[in-house]
Amino acid sequence: MEKLVILLVEDDIDDREIIGSAIQELNIDAHLVEIVDGKALEKFIKDGMSPPIDFIFMDINLPCYDGKQCLEIIKNSLQFNNVPVIMLSTSNRASDIDSAFLNGATRYVVKPFTYSAMLKILHEVCTEFRLYRQLPLTKHNFIIT
Repeated sequence: MEKLVILLVEDDIDDREIIGSAIQELNIDAHLVEIVDGKALEKFIKDGMSPPIDFIFMDINLPCYDGKQCLEIIKNSLQFNNVPVIMLSTSNRASDIDSAFLNGATRYVVKPFTYSAMLKILHEVCTEFRLYRQLPLTKHNFIIT
């Protein structure tokens, strides 16, 4: 399998480090591209200099533009509109989940509070993301816990 290119849009340095460490611990051959806010994501997309991205992990609560606005930017980009987007949030509010679902996110992850839970989620996402483009998206398979 080729090296995965994962775009991580997350402002919290601790969460970025946890995700990076988990990917290493799982021995996933991946290049992690990190972006820390919505403005930087918008510039990254407009520059068009990105390698092909396999999937995007994106926090909902971001500075400059929130994750919902960033999702719209991604879905309006010819280069990124078909890239699976996994939304990360501490929120399990139905309105946040519904908004992400209706606006084209591929999956929604309520950020786990343990490292082992994050390992499980990352393993699932990194091994199954290719199927995300093929499987019909329903509310049943949208939330990863």
